[in-house]
Amino acid sequence: MVEKEPVVGADGEFSLIERIRKLLPPVREPATMGLGDDAAVIRQADGQVLLVTTDMLVEGVHFDRSFMSAADLGYKSLAVNLSDIAAMGGIPTCCFLSLALPPSLSLSWFTAFMAAMVDAAGSFDVQLLGGDTVAADKMVIAVTMHGRSAAADVVYRKGGQPGDRLYVSGTVGDSALGLRLLRQGQKPESERSEPESFLINRHCRPRPRLQLARRLAEAHLASSMLDVSDGLLGDLRHLLAADGRGAEIFLEQLPLSPAYRKMQSFDDLEGYLPALTGGEDYELLFTVPSGREAEAAGIAEAAGVRISCIGSVVRGGGIQLVMPGGGRMAADDLRGYDHFAAAGSKR
Repeated sequence: MVEKEPVVGADGEFSLIERIRKLLPPVREPATMGLGDDAAVIRQADGQVLLVTTDMLVEGVHFDRSFMSAADLGYKSLAVNLSDIAAMGGIPTCCFLSLALPPSLSLSWFTAFMAAMVDAAGSFDVQLLGGDTVAADKMVIAVTMHGRSAAADVVYRKGGQPGDRLYVSGTVGDSALGLRLLRQGQKPESERSEPESFLINRHCRPRPRLQLARRLAEAHLASSMLDVSDGLLGDLRHLLAADGRGAEIFLEQLPLSPAYRKMQSFDDLEGYLPALTGGEDYELLFTVPSGREAEAAGIAEAAGVRISCIGSVVRGGGIQLVMPGGGRMAADDLRGYDHFAAAGSKR
């Protein structure tokens, strides 16, 4: 019997990334961080660093043009990369755009897409400096974003210690519910309820938390940080893995929007799952040393962004969920988004 050839999707996206990492030589100067964080870090003159991140959005996987407008997609394509720079505590400066486009794509749709991206770039003081275009059967959007920071201010995934408080900005789970509504069928905007409009907007127009992240970085308050793109639990595992730690999360402390609460029931764990595993919220998940909670609250207030303490970093591995009422359960079987585990299905 001939053994089947192993395929790239067999063990999931993060096993594939780990395989790539093992093939790479150690980073060398001027680079100080390569694969393994939200952006690469490259040392510059005068104690500054260049931050570089890249992300790809694929039609049928990350977006569906049947229910996402050209303007929303243009904005979001930029915003998700800005969020990676925010996760490092950086200031975005410029970007490069590469596009694979179906030749049959409407020119008016393409123009609306580009106009929204250029407008978003301008609102965040980012220059679009170049890129590439090719013809393809499906649309693919690849953005490379550059940012800057003082070397001493960069916040990495690695750094959280036992006892550190776990915080998340904004609210979580909204994007997943917004996507669910879009997939259920298009309603004219005039027929959407206020909660429906809010959730859909959270999916289509995420807000990168650049100002909050920068304030946390300059105060050297966040001991570790990333952005929530693949789901709170999935990204929390990345944060903890960098230091070999575990965490406990209190479900009652998860920041859930009024719209989320209106759409979900909370009789059991099911009501919390979009918040725990949904992804694409692009909020900041970060740790703060115990005793500095008041500083964190002050920085959030100054930035005009809500933050919530949802638990703590603990010794050992694994994530424990503390249920309303005090019961506990391991989160081992609750996973965030994985491109290869989800192969054949849409996000």
